[in-house]
Amino acid sequence: MKKKCALLLLLTVFVCTCGCGAAARGRRPDVLTCLIAGHDTAAANTDVLAIAAYDLAADAVTVLQIPRDTYFRSGFHQNKINQIYPALYEAEQQPGARQAAMHRLTETVSQAMGVRLDGYISVTYEDVAEAVDVVGGVEMELPADFTFTHPVTGGQVTLQAGTRKLDGISSVAYLRHRAGYANGDLDRLEVHKRFLAAYFRAARTAMSPGRAVTLIRRFSDSPVTDLPLSRRLRVCWHYFTHTGTPRLSIMTLSGRAVREKGDAGLWYYAACRAGAQAQTALFPRCGDFDPQYLFRNAECPFIRKVYDAPAAEDGAPLLPEDAPKP
Repeated sequence: MKKKCALLLLLTVFVCTCGCGAAARGRRPDVLTCLIAGHDTAAANTDVLAIAAYDLAADAVTVLQIPRDTYFRSGFHQNKINQIYPALYEAEQQPGARQAAMHRLTETVSQAMGVRLDGYISVTYEDVAEAVDVVGGVEMELPADFTFTHPVTGGQVTLQAGTRKLDGISSVAYLRHRAGYANGDLDRLEVHKRFLAAYFRAARTAMSPGRAVTLIRRFSDSPVTDLPLSRRLRVCWHYFTHTGTPRLSIMTLSGRAVREKGDAGLWYYAACRAGAQAQTALFPRCGDFDPQYLFRNAECPFIRKVYDAPAAEDGAPLLPEDAPKP
């Protein structure tokens, strides 16, 4: 018992000492802000992209989702934000290309969003499945029956509507599913919000020291994250030694879906500058949103209209058609 207490004390001192180093560099050691990028397996597009901040002192997690079809003047194919990473990765063509591309993507998003980031976490769906299994599954409320093809057995699996505990594979299938949603990928982002909230609850209530070590080891490889191990340890130590559910705020970047030519052309998600500025102001070390106007397309009136619109209290853009009818 004494050896265990001594080990815990040593770990605490080590983590706190490393945190002081972060403060000396002008960063708050009690807040971690990072880019989360989820990659698909086909084209390596970042179909999941978000900024997340964990304030240890307030025990609060803030997440801002960036829809994958968000217009962003990147100079790459179609100017969609989810296509920046594969273009950067292909341009590297050298050992360490994944880390280099993720580093450049993090810098790009940080400058465009006006939020200073400590680093990135880059995951695949396989990582998500393992993270779910480590905490013993995630309990979700399914609004309807859900059928998917099991990636290992090849058989059809049906989960009935209601409260269900999803394992890693079924969680990934549910997160990827979007058939039948009225608003396509935007409705799927709402599912992601509910899943994140459920995962945070599961992680805090079911996590044990052994499971925490497994999770840290799984995400310790350099291509997955560039966050220092000391900071990851400090965050995990704080999160799993607290009780109750952390204060959680999950938002989608202010804006709306538009067609490139009104009723034709590519679908884009157009950001609303005023609403996005209010959202990014909730993060520590924030500045002006989009100082270079990379989310604005001056040649496309439909994107420009959303970008330039004022925002309501909930961050949604206020356009002329939203005005109350007499």
